[in-house]
Amino acid sequence: MDFKLSTSSQSLTRATCSFSIKSNEHTVVAVIGVGYVGEHLLEAFSSAFPVIGYDISTSRIEHLRSKHSKRTNVRFSTDEKDLQSASHFLICVPTPLGLNNSIDVSHVQNAVTMLYRHVSNKSIVVIESTVAIGMTRELLEPLARLRGIFAGMSPQRIDLGRVEPPLRSIPKVVSGLDDIVPGSLSAIESLYRAVFNTIISVSKPEVAEMSKLYENCQRTVAIAYANEMADACKDLGIDPFEVAQTSATKPFGYLPMYPSLGIGGHCIPVNPVYFMSTCRLPLLQQAHERMMARPSRIANQLLISILEDTHQKYGVTKRPKLLVVGLGFKVGQSDMSNSPGLQLLNFMRQSGEVDLMFCDPLGYRMTHPRYSGSKVCLHNNGLACDGSGWPPGFNTSETSRPKIGEVPYGKSLHRCTVQGTLALTYDDGPSPWTHDLLDILKANNVKATFFVKTINLYEDLVNHRSDQKPAIIRRMYNEGHQVAGHTFAHKNLDNWQDRERMVDMTKMEMVLNDILGFFPTYMRPPFGQCGPACQKQMGELGYHVISWDMNPRDWQGNYTYAEEVFVEKIQKNNSQNKKAWLNVAHDTQNRTVYTFTQFMINKAREYGYELVTVGECMNDPEENWYRDPLSGNRPLILPPKEVI
Repeated sequence: MDFKLSTSSQSLTRATCSFSIKSNEHTVVAVIGVGYVGEHLLEAFSSAFPVIGYDISTSRIEHLRSKHSKRTNVRFSTDEKDLQSASHFLICVPTPLGLNNSIDVSHVQNAVTMLYRHVSNKSIVVIESTVAIGMTRELLEPLARLRGIFAGMSPQRIDLGRVEPPLRSIPKVVSGLDDIVPGSLSAIESLYRAVFNTIISVSKPEVAEMSKLYENCQRTVAIAYANEMADACKDLGIDPFEVAQTSATKPFGYLPMYPSLGIGGHCIPVNPVYFMSTCRLPLLQQAHERMMARPSRIANQLLISILEDTHQKYGVTKRPKLLVVGLGFKVGQSDMSNSPGLQLLNFMRQSGEVDLMFCDPLGYRMTHPRYSGSKVCLHNNGLACDGSGWPPGFNTSETSRPKIGEVPYGKSLHRCTVQGTLALTYDDGPSPWTHDLLDILKANNVKATFFVKTINLYEDLVNHRSDQKPAIIRRMYNEGHQVAGHTFAHKNLDNWQDRERMVDMTKMEMVLNDILGFFPTYMRPPFGQCGPACQKQMGELGYHVISWDMNPRDWQGNYTYAEEVFVEKIQKNNSQNKKAWLNVAHDTQNRTVYTFTQFMINKAREYGYELVTVGECMNDPEENWYRDPLSGNRPLILPPKEVI
């Protein structure tokens, strides 16, 4: 590799010199993660080097292949093996917030773990993703020591929708772990100098990490201050926008900032949490908390005003109609990430006080205002026009659905395929007795499959009434049971059209994803009713449709009959002449929980059966049971089972 390495005695240097790495066949740059930011980075580096764009999302890669088909030195792949030809690696994967508003660097961790299999001596590995202070060192130092790579951090400075200045003209901050592998910073400088006009070199990755967080969090504080000013103007009868515009005429010492509904996007709502994960920053904390709560606070004020005005004009029986125009977090952009507009809409929807409509001229499905209050749902973002029935959380309606594993899709599966197995399954929960059922299964060291009717969880999730039922779902997963879907509303799917089935399954996915961080690939239709059209659609949605070949009819309450059916079945082989059975029962029946379950366990073991989940009885590994909401593929790493 043709490096012309330079050194500097200063901790911060500005470099505007000519290229020091020559574009040649030995230099291939891999961009790991080609979302919005990664795509821009790929475009920049392809001006100087052959580039590989790697992502786990098949749909994203297919889109980029089509979009960049004329770039002869760029190739896109979801196959990790293609990274073997790369010499340098830029990590540009998401660093969102996880459960309980905690930082989530699992995507970066997964990327680094993968690179252990592909880097070579003197490869360059740079984290472009926003991370907490010290995270670059924590993640890359072991790799640098083991493989001798040049490792560092270079925070991205890409602003959604901005075309000026061009990316290569934006000063690029770079850093390296020189104290681990000498020459790291110089090597990284040389690589980036081939692409960016101005390089800002800093002494260590911690400086680069903090500079990124400081830049973005300054905007959080400034936006909070602008909105605080606007709130003060309201009581004084002053136009806050006129104040902001007037102040912006000052040519120095003032950062123009205007009042708004709140903060949104991939960075501003998230970066304060990463900053505060390692630093005590009371001012930032207060600004962040105020901004995250602002959309709901404004929505509440708006709701009170609308109700008062409507009731005064038309009486208390008149229901207001509200049309919200524009949903993106930023003017002129359709990106919905952490949009305060969605928070406002959710508040209005959950209030149940207004007939709610929304539209956006930038490509969202729109409905004419005359349909306000009708059963027309714009499910792209989990919001119902009539304000009913939608759970919170990430909407999965646009998630890609690649086929995972070897178990068939698009057909009803009635039987286990693994000899000597018996799958216990429970429908319609969680119920008041499900915790006790889990205790019984745990005491017997038995794993089962739970087909969850997710409307049971709706009130707890939407109104934050209790975490009791969501906690049951987490306990199922944590104790090794398989969590599967039983639709949202528990209606006969054959009585619905494709659109209605799609909406209901999306709601189900949103509930389970909100609780677990992923959703299942296994489902059971209510009443076992799912004809050819329904099965075909479930296959397109990425579901294994699970039925049964053992039905003791415990829901009828005749447990003498239930026990007779169970024993009769396990004494013989199934219709495929295998000693294997797929049973259905209901954790909504207390006698099923407290007596019949133990009976089934004892009898199954007496006849030599292994009690397993549905996935296990079909020889399907656990990683195939669930789907990542962002990529649509199997989760790279399933969350660890927690100690209960």
